[in-house]
Amino acid sequence: KDIYYLTGSSRAQVEHSPHLEALRARGLDVLFLTDAVDEWVVQGLTEYGGKKLVPVHKGELELPDIKAAQADKTEGGEAKDDAKPSADDEVLVGGLVAHLRVRYQDSLKEVRTSQRLTESPSCLVAGADDMGRNLEQILRRANRKVQEQKPILEVNPKSPFVLELARRYKDAPLSDEVNHSCDLLVELAYLSQGLVRKPGQLIADLSRVLTRDLQRA
Repeated sequence: KDIYYLTGSSRAQVEHSPHLEALRARGLDVLFLTDAVDEWVVQGLTEYGGKKLVPVHKGELELPDIKAAQADKTEGGEAKDDAKPSADDEVLVGGLVAHLRVRYQDSLKEVRTSQRLTESPSCLVAGADDMGRNLEQILRRANRKVQEQKPILEVNPKSPFVLELARRYKDAPLSDEVNHSCDLLVELAYLSQGLVRKPGQLIADLSRVLTRDLQRA
């Protein structure tokens, strides 16, 4: 069994992180590390008591199988967070992911489907060997020079927003609506980490989506 941990500037920040969704759904404990010194400790401490320390905000997250009796189940007896997208949905989302990789190749290191998310449509993670955002912020506050690192965008293949966007991309890949929605998907991932890169664009995209939904209601 591994020890999962998440670093951040405060408990309030980390306990609402989308990186925890799949672990919380499986009833797995996560160690919150919110002191600045913790970032330095985990750089050299890769295991404790014979258990591997796993950052839930970096690299690809591989979660253990949880017996159905230990988790909430669907009618078919499968844990809710383990419910697989249909084959058609996987193809749809795969097409969207390929589009996102090209569209944001200058700002994102990679785009992939997520094993972390069960509710949120998207999140950002660091590469397994990259510096996490919290450590990057600590160094910047100390006036240390930090090399710019591209984050990895993960999208939730079971999110209604992602699925609908994938369908719309298939039907009208060059439409403004699809492009604005893709931008919103990325900005929501940044927003989940407390970052608003383009406030004006985010407000405009949210207003556009809300107006469209109200008009259809």
